[in-house]
Amino acid sequence: MVQRAPGFARAPGFARAKLAARATSLCALLVVVLFSTATAAKKPKHNKQPGATTTPTPGATDGAPATTPDAEGAGSEPAPTGENASSVPADAADGKKGTNDDANADKADKAERAANVTFKPGHGVTLASEDGDFSLRIRSRLQLRDTFTHIPEGDLWRNTAEARRIRLAFDGNVFSPDVKYKVQLAFGSSETEQIGNPLLDAWVAFTHLRDANIKVGQMMVAFDRARLVSSGESQLVDRALVVNELALARDIGIQVSSNALFGAEPLSYAVGVYGGEGRNPTPTARIGLLYAARVQVSPLGAFDDDAEGDLKRRNKPKLAFGVGAAYNERSTRERSTAGDGYESPFDYTHGAADAMLKWSGFSLMAEALYRRSLERSHPVPDAPTEVIERSRNGWGWFVQAGMMITSQLEVASRFASQYSLAGAPTPRDLRELGGGASWYFRGHPFKVQSDYFRVFDDAFENGFHEVRLQVQVSL
Repeated sequence: MVQRAPGFARAPGFARAKLAARATSLCALLVVVLFSTATAAKKPKHNKQPGATTTPTPGATDGAPATTPDAEGAGSEPAPTGENASSVPADAADGKKGTNDDANADKADKAERAANVTFKPGHGVTLASEDGDFSLRIRSRLQLRDTFTHIPEGDLWRNTAEARRIRLAFDGNVFSPDVKYKVQLAFGSSETEQIGNPLLDAWVAFTHLRDANIKVGQMMVAFDRARLVSSGESQLVDRALVVNELALARDIGIQVSSNALFGAEPLSYAVGVYGGEGRNPTPTARIGLLYAARVQVSPLGAFDDDAEGDLKRRNKPKLAFGVGAAYNERSTRERSTAGDGYESPFDYTHGAADAMLKWSGFSLMAEALYRRSLERSHPVPDAPTEVIERSRNGWGWFVQAGMMITSQLEVASRFASQYSLAGAPTPRDLRELGGGASWYFRGHPFKVQSDYFRVFDDAFENGFHEVRLQVQVSL
């Protein structure tokens, strides 16, 4: 009998990865084409002709002015009246008027279609129509990391230099500010997962209803706070190990949410139904879905709870509490929506609870996570020899705090712990203790970070040291 822990997966074919990459490129191209064609299709809303001048008409009664189009290349002579008017052929006058009308209509159409182009360092280049109905923002982010890891066996240090994250994002709105979209690609050393597909996000959101914003596509599952905070908004080099192990990642589905339920800013929620196989899933015979929900209360008012650290050094405290729950039916991935695959699926139940505080440069974040399958193990059907697969059951928590020393320098520390459940061989029982410093040149988009962590099991001496240095640049 062979026992196989999670981590085994069939290698996908090169043709499938190549096809997925082509589909991703086509998706990004379609967003640009949609913006261009939709903006060009807009009709002018104003009847006023640009360049029109008001000149007195000889012979006009009561001194009433007459308006004559000042077409491109045309003179500014007053309109002919009386005998002079009769000397102008009617066909020629109509032809000139028609030419002027066409020229002015073209000017109005160009003015309507004209896009405003702006650039804000750290927030990208934005192209927007004058009426605000169409916009396209292009952003990029680069994280370069160098990691030194002490290996107890042999008392050796290992150095790993990598482009940890390379992101390219397109977002904006079409036809209305309430129809939003986002496409994000990732090319970093640890971001393409199994099939090499760079697609991270691809969704469309409809925000017409305050209490029921609808989002459809591939997105981050609204479950726990640590995952919903962008990896570019962290006050330490990376997330806690327990988050990478037990939190839910991106998936394809539909989500309904509100940041101000019933018009009350302190209350927000999100519920969604997803495919359950994570981002960029490969075709399987699996029949099952992921159901997830999250509720958050901010009793002191809404704030930037999607970013770590109190860089604003606010005078009034801000506080948020959140809980999340999820059920993934027939998951074939070892960490429910991420990781390698199983041959036969497991049903996973998830839970999360978190809190965040920001005040006068001080920040505190805490979170607990839980994942369990009632089925501890099962044999793989139709295997030539008996193969046993085991579910990956565990729970854990972390506490993280930071303090702004100056307007640009922050120090932070974190303790995290994860445990296996029901005798599961994975995840391992691990602890993480350490801290670091961040220098913000211009907020989170431009920063240098360094941290040190000791990762160990039940005994502090049984572990390894890790030192990381990271530079982030966002455009």
